[in-house]
Amino acid sequence: MRSISILVYLDSGARTGRRVLSSLKTNCNKKKIKFKVYKTEYKNHAKTLIKTVIEESRKKEKDRIVIIGGDGTLNECMSTLSKLKEKIPISYISAGTGNDFSRALNLTEDCNRFINNLFEADKREIEFLKIKDKEENNYVAMNGVGIGFDAMIAHMTNESKKKKLLSKFNLSSLTYKLKIISAYINRKLFSAKIIEDDKKEKYHKNILFVSFMKNPYFGGGIKIVPTAKNDDGKISLVIAKNVNVIDLIRLIPHVLKTGKHFGKTEKLTLNTAKKFKIEIEGSSYMQTDGEINVIENSSLEINISKYPFYIVEK
Repeated sequence: MRSISILVYLDSGARTGRRVLSSLKTNCNKKKIKFKVYKTEYKNHAKTLIKTVIEESRKKEKDRIVIIGGDGTLNECMSTLSKLKEKIPISYISAGTGNDFSRALNLTEDCNRFINNLFEADKREIEFLKIKDKEENNYVAMNGVGIGFDAMIAHMTNESKKKKLLSKFNLSSLTYKLKIISAYINRKLFSAKIIEDDKKEKYHKNILFVSFMKNPYFGGGIKIVPTAKNDDGKISLVIAKNVNVIDLIRLIPHVLKTGKHFGKTEKLTLNTAKKFKIEIEGSSYMQTDGEINVIENSSLEINISKYPFYIVEK
């Protein structure tokens, strides 16, 4: 008999997770599909809970694992699955504030459509980023990893009291946009050595931010790399350096609307490679799918990995 194991963060997206779960359960009952719900109860709980979900799912013949939450919930699950070198396929319904992974893959948010197509859905190997530092700490990013300015914006957005209010009206990306000027005023520039595909290292100074992207979006729909794809074996690297206020004013409308920000100035560049190494001087914020860490004099290796998903598109 067909069944579903559901891992859910109920409070994701201003309690959108709760509404999505309710709709999913209703549709499962209509289709006579059994389900079991596993609820995350605290930050990083999904990292341990996904282990239980995987082991319980193995015992069932026709079971599908479904994750309900935001990019952060998916990131927590993928962090563990990657560490365990697991390969059991998963499915995902977005219920967060940003939902950039879902947006990039054009995933459905309609629970009726999701249930109708889940057991016949195509299994696809989705590329994501694996990041390792010199202390052997490991991170993953389904969308991208940013260091500097964009990570500071993500930090300010996460701390914002307005985030939950705006997310109720599907305006979560507005919180991110409102923090751009504040983050620029409080910016901390840094220097870094970057090596792409084991070639000669390049030294960069006065960096506002560097972003390694696997999908086009960050910040809840901001298309920072319009050409980024999750199946081309490439990582897109964005570097912004020596950026002044005039540059920022010129670039923001293109970043937010036209997607034609590259080529407007040599201070914002885009390059692609199969892997990168970066050595960062000083202290900076780092975000992986919006999850924040503080790094200092850190050396990172960024590579591509893959994981199987059952994809149900809109």
